[in-house]
Amino acid sequence: LFGEKYGERVRVVSVGEGEQPFSRELCGGTHARNTAEIGLFRITSESSTGSNVRRIEAVASEGAIAYLDERARILADTALELKCRVDEVPARLSSLQDTLRATEQKLKAALTGGSSDAISQAIDSAADMGAYKLVIAELKGLEAADLRNVWDTIRQKVTGPVACVLA
Repeated sequence: LFGEKYGERVRVVSVGEGEQPFSRELCGGTHARNTAEIGLFRITSESSTGSNVRRIEAVASEGAIAYLDERARILADTALELKCRVDEVPARLSSLQDTLRATEQKLKAALTGGSSDAISQAIDSAADMGAYKLVIAELKGLEAADLRNVWDTIRQKVTGPVACVLA
């Protein structure tokens, strides 16, 4: 195991006392004599690598300063784009999200309302194929989930077996 990922010597770090420490880790990374050598420390990501195993990635010292400077630049650029102060960005984004959701709901309502006429026309002009009716409709501006709803509507309105082509 050690030869695959680590060098010949592997440092094992235990947190806690006795035979059952809280955590026992294999450490193949950079070593410091004490935390003062590390300086500023910033966790950049955390993930699960297996059952009861977490992986934490971080930057330290000058790397942490560069990381935070880049994040501050991104935040300042965002504030500039939103025409607000940096401390107002979260509230401004929340407000914009609310506006986008309301606009999306209005657009969906308009699209669904406009397509109901097209659906009715497609049902009225369905071809009788003998054993079933064939409904063909071209509906613009709808997403896949909306097309599934259209199919459900057609199945409810057409009596008997029905085949449907929706685009």
